[in-house]
Amino acid sequence: MFNEFISKLDGLQLIPVMPEDYFRASDLARAYNLMSFDALHLSAMRRSRIRNIATRDRDFERVDGIVIWSP
Repeated sequence: MFNEFISKLDGLQLIPVMPEDYFRASDLARAYNLMSFDALHLSAMRRSRIRNIATRDRDFERVDGIVIWSP
């Protein structure tokens, strides 16, 4: 049901997590004091040249070079 909902969101593109994202995530976690999954999101974003993130997670406010969209 969730996958069906996500697939119908206009303009949303899912990107895969690649092995190199895991390696970069550990550096990003230390650099920005992020939890592992947040750092993994950031790593995949950087690899894909994505600068925007929709989140309520205020930890991303410590990250330079991204735009945060929050409800």
